[in-house]
Amino acid sequence: MTGEPMPGVLLGLDYNQQWPLADMSKRFGNNASVGGMIQYKTASNWLIGLNADYLFGTKIKEDSFVVNLITKGGSIIGTNGETANVQVHERGYIIGPTLGRIFPVREENKNSGIIVQFGIGFMTHRIKIVDVEGIVPQLKPSYQKGYDRLTSGVALSQFIGYQNLDRNKLLNFYAGIELVEGINRGQRDFLFDVQRPGTDSRLDMLFGIKAGWILPIYGKRDDDYYYH
Repeated sequence: MTGEPMPGVLLGLDYNQQWPLADMSKRFGNNASVGGMIQYKTASNWLIGLNADYLFGTKIKEDSFVVNLITKGGSIIGTNGETANVQVHERGYIIGPTLGRIFPVREENKNSGIIVQFGIGFMTHRIKIVDVEGIVPQLKPSYQKGYDRLTSGVALSQFIGYQNLDRNKLLNFYAGIELVEGINRGQRDFLFDVQRPGTDSRLDMLFGIKAGWILPIYGKRDDDYYYH
């Protein structure tokens, strides 16, 4: 691989540790995401691609969540008269196209450098409810739409970091910080616990530290074939 920029396809897997901001911080605590991307890298270091990230977490902060089912002691009682084992999780995903560019910092390898990237796409999240023993009738799957706070909308993202495409074809990665803004709206017509519609407009933001591994696939150049 030469030091000059090479066009090719980049396949990637990533992990992101995220901290919620704005309305997102009122519903969820810290979360993580895993995902993947496919990008086309031009000979002038532009990046055009598609990213998808799956959100997951276990910290639910929504004060009113299932408030109508909780006893004064803070538990949920099942049909057998015992405390039910109800687990709640954050679940969601973000998907959409991205546009970015690599700004080289070393003459000997212009395929690596500072990466700046922007994205626009679709974001959705909800509270996943698991009644482990299945003893709470109000939390049957058919009723969970009245509690899960399903939310979705347009997601904007900005990423800045460093991307390394190794001249020796061994170490290919990227790492940096990302900010996501979800211009969202609740998708449930009625919430059982608070007895009102769940269609509020929201600004759901996530700040994250993101790192990923890359598999680059290059085409022909100057009678050589580059494949990683």
